Amino acid sequence: MPLALRYIWTTYHRLRGRKGAGLNGAEPISWPDIDAFMRMTGNRLAPWEIQLLESLDNIFLSALSKK
Repeated sequence: MPLALRYIWTTYHRLRGRKGAGLNGAEPISWPDIDAFMRMTGNRLAPWEIQLLESLDNIFLSALSKK
C-alpha cells in the first residue's frame, strides 16, 4: 500500500471495527456511519475517498461471504 494512502486503510479499519453484525453476518459500512465518523473526528473525506472506502468494504464483504 502506498504510504500516501495509508490513512484510508486506517480510516477503513476504524469504521469496520465499530460496525456490528446483523442476523446475516457482517453489515456494510453505511453512509450514516461515514457521516458520523467525519462529524466525530473532524476528518473530511472527499467523494473519491468515500468511494474507495466503499470499494474496500465491498471487497471485504465479498471475501467474507465466500468463506
